Amino acid sequence: MKTDRDYGSGPAREIIRRIEADGPITFAEFMEAALYWPDGGYYTAGDGVWGKSGDYLTSLDISPAFASSIARQIKEMWSALGSPKSFHLLEAAGVCVGSPLRYTILTASISA
Repeated sequence: MKTDRDYGSGPAREIIRRIEADGPITFAEFMEAALYWPDGGYYTAGDGVWGKSGDYLTSLDISPAFASSIARQIKEMWSALGSPKSFHLLEAAGVCVGSPLRYTILTASISA
């Protein structure tokens, strides 16, 4: 079903385009477009959604205490694996730009 309405740009336009082209979409498809669409998705818009001036604060914005607890857990896992020379940490948060991992590594190196 084609429409002449102007739905703007970005995720809203893409969601409507998909629905008009193929019918209903899943919730997962809706959220993927709303959050990650390159032209204006919530996390890809670059509008600074974290921090005091953003939409919400994370525990890392308030205190490094969370990173300290994560660092202790990582150190415990590293020890349980026999303290391997090579130990890779992967932060899969995407948009946190490395903050949780950066705080954790700093905390771990201080407490080592």
